[in-house]
Amino acid sequence: MATFEGMDARIEFEKDNRVLDDLELEAITSEDEDYESAPPDYQITTYPADFTLKVLYQKWKAKDIQIPDFQRSFVWKQVQASKLIESFLVGLPVPAVFLYTERNSQQFFVIDGQQRLKSIFILLVASKNYGL
Repeated sequence: MATFEGMDARIEFEKDNRVLDDLELEAITSEDEDYESAPPDYQITTYPADFTLKVLYQKWKAKDIQIPDFQRSFVWKQVQASKLIESFLVGLPVPAVFLYTERNSQQFFVIDGQQRLKSIFILLVASKNYGL
């Protein structure tokens, strides 16, 4: 089991500096093990980026938006994609798309929203092909 130097020091500090009061709690080994095996802290920054459909499509065409390998294939049927497009047209709220930005390449990886994005892109390609 991997341990982190900082975590070991913190656990030891907490054990050595416990303040005794009216209630003495028993140390539970499994809880210490859970604490020690917890994933490291991550620094996550989020911000809203209200891209228009046109900008998203341009980023897609430029290959700035990628679908990671762990994502499933496009599975929506035409009816589902049509309902999404109808939601845009009548002004209904549509769930947000979550993208991860890779620091080095600044590429966007789709974490959530692939079916919605691909439905939009398919429509935009079709509309250009048919002169709409």
